[in-house]
Amino acid sequence: MTKERARLEKQRVRQRELRERNRALKRPSRDDFARMLLHIAFEENVRSGNFAELERLQDGLVDKLVNQGFDKDQCDLVFEDLVDKYKRGWDFLKKVHLRSGQD
Repeated sequence: MTKERARLEKQRVRQRELRERNRALKRPSRDDFARMLLHIAFEENVRSGNFAELERLQDGLVDKLVNQGFDKDQCDLVFEDLVDKYKRGWDFLKKVHLRSGQD
């Protein structure tokens, strides 16, 4: 078990250093890209009233999430809640720690 603990600690240190390096470089993660892509899809389609495209996106996204084990009804509710927020003018939550003093 000692070798396993040492391996896990080494992995934790490596991941922490990687996150710190990426933060210093202001390097976006895969999740950052996914969040921004979803934001763009909601913002543009709600603004233009393209609800058929939003429905198509919802169907595809929900199907993929259900395949991963999520509940279909809950996925639909989350998607629809997000669309409602965008309809009310909700804006994407920005990562304030990335802003410089000049922003």
